[in-house]
Amino acid sequence: RGVAKFDNTADMEFLIEQYFQDCAEEGLRPTIRGLASALGTTWKSLFDWGNGSRDATLGPECSELIKNAKQFIAEFDEQMAVEGLDNPVLYMFRAKNYYQMQDKQEITVTPRQSLEASQAPEQIAAQIEADIPID
Repeated sequence: RGVAKFDNTADMEFLIEQYFQDCAEEGLRPTIRGLASALGTTWKSLFDWGNGSRDATLGPECSELIKNAKQFIAEFDEQMAVEGLDNPVLYMFRAKNYYQMQDKQEITVTPRQSLEASQAPEQIAAQIEADIPID
């Protein structure tokens, strides 16, 4: 398990195309785990290959091939969600867990005026009081 049964990217490409063709013929949704199974490996190894862990053996073509296949699956999922054929919660889960999308907001707070070390404590206290918003 986890070890592919091929030694070149042409074999990988054939298996990927065959997987997508089988999904289309059977009316099945292509998935990352299904793609990994079609390649005779695990989803974790598939992600590693996409990040270049097999480059020493198969060259960067392996990584590019996996990225393109995963991109196709991501586009398929996105289209299903856009057309309303997919549960939005399912798509959000898949997007965050498989497609590196994030649901976060970053806020950077910068002071309008800096407190100078050369100021006296009374001046700093007055500046802080002036900056406190009044409801």
